[in-house]
Amino acid sequence: MKKKIIFFIVILISILIIIMIKNNQSLKKETSNSLDLGVPIQVENVEFGNLTKSIHYTGLMESKSTVNISSKITAEIKDIYVNEGDRVEQGSLIAKLDDSKLIANKKTLESKLKTLQINSSYLSQEVSDYYTSSSAIYSLEKLESEITYLNDQKMKMKALLDAGAIPKNTYDELEQKSLSMDIQKNELKSTIDNNYESLENQKNMLNSQIEELKTMIDEIDMTIKDTEIRAPLSGNIRVINYEKGDLAIGTKPFVTIDDRNEMKVLVSVSEKDLSNIKENGKVKLGIIGRGLNLDAQITKISSYMNSKTKMTDVEININQEEILDELIIGSTVDVEFVIEESENSPLISKESLVKQTDATYVYTVKDGLVTKKQVEIGIEVKDKVAILNGIETGEKIAIKNLKNLYDGAKVYIYQGEDKE
Repeated sequence: MKKKIIFFIVILISILIIIMIKNNQSLKKETSNSLDLGVPIQVENVEFGNLTKSIHYTGLMESKSTVNISSKITAEIKDIYVNEGDRVEQGSLIAKLDDSKLIANKKTLESKLKTLQINSSYLSQEVSDYYTSSSAIYSLEKLESEITYLNDQKMKMKALLDAGAIPKNTYDELEQKSLSMDIQKNELKSTIDNNYESLENQKNMLNSQIEELKTMIDEIDMTIKDTEIRAPLSGNIRVINYEKGDLAIGTKPFVTIDDRNEMKVLVSVSEKDLSNIKENGKVKLGIIGRGLNLDAQITKISSYMNSKTKMTDVEININQEEILDELIIGSTVDVEFVIEESENSPLISKESLVKQTDATYVYTVKDGLVTKKQVEIGIEVKDKVAILNGIETGEKIAIKNLKNLYDGAKVYIYQGEDKE
């Protein structure tokens, strides 16, 4: 009986051993089949794209040119035609000062001028006609005629005197009368010339007074013009410092106008970032509240740094005429300083890179095999890197389990494009 039991046990053990051997062979076969699939990997496609390495700040929209306008005269404000925030064009009337006293003074001077001009006209005619219409000229002509007649008589009397026909005292009387008439003639001519000179002087004095009055009237006209305060440029009224009825004086600006023909964004940049930006560097602006995105350039970097904050002002001009009217002075602007950018380059994930001492590599995947390729990398932004040389768009690259890969290794894709 015992022998039967032992025999039965041996047979049972033999059967169990055979089963275990078969199971072990099956397991080895399955393991072998699994290893034949290759290294499990995840892949991604290489695609073209743009990468931008940048620094972000917040700036303020400002006018590139702000003008304070002051009154040129001291006078009461009669009217103000604008409000703060209004848009004005160059030459627009902003305010009017009281000019009533100036106008009254001008009328008085104009009345005086008219009187002087009438007198000047009369004198000018008198001077012009003096040597043809003066009574003194008539007297001079009569005297000269008498002198001519007397000189003829003298010649005749001289002949009689020489012939002894008349006494000498008769000739001497005639000679004395001739000398007396010559003296009268000279005195009369002197009087005539003096009178003419006097008239000429009077005329010149009147003309000087007329010119002086004209100058005074022109000055009043300029002052009256100055009672109109006009915009010297197109822009927006930021501040009005007066009200109607106030006394405007030149030492206090009347209004402040922001020139909208040129706008700028002002940004304070920290000392640590200043080395990464430069004049004419590219900037991307996001106009908050307007939905505008603009490309611009750095136009000025201040040479002054605040010793306490360690910040430097950077200026960015905006010259796109078509959007200037949409910009709000004092509004916030998102400023992206572009440090480096890559356009239309192959882009891959950073985790796909295999960085070794000699170079940087990636594993490209094709037909279940990987190829180790050396690549030249460009800028890196977040989890992406631009490739300058080594791979092309459309290729597949491994991004997981890279430590188990080698050139020519067999792989199977468990995640990513063309998952197997």
